[in-house]
Amino acid sequence: MRGTVLFGINTIYTVLSREQEYQCRIKGKKLKSTGRWYNPLAPGDEVEFEMDPLSDEKGAIVER
Repeated sequence: MRGTVLFGINTIYTVLSREQEYQCRIKGKKLKSTGRWYNPLAPGDEVEFEMDPLSDEKGAIVER
């Protein structure tokens, strides 16, 4: 699914997709940066995420 990051706290990001909000974490280290600080996503970023098979409100961000 595709969505827009609304905000993030620690490692949990709220993503808006199809008029619904999802709580997503980054899957693996796909978005790892080379800098000293690691804050890969910001509000307004478009992301691809996979739904959690055990929850209708959670997912995993797989791509920016």
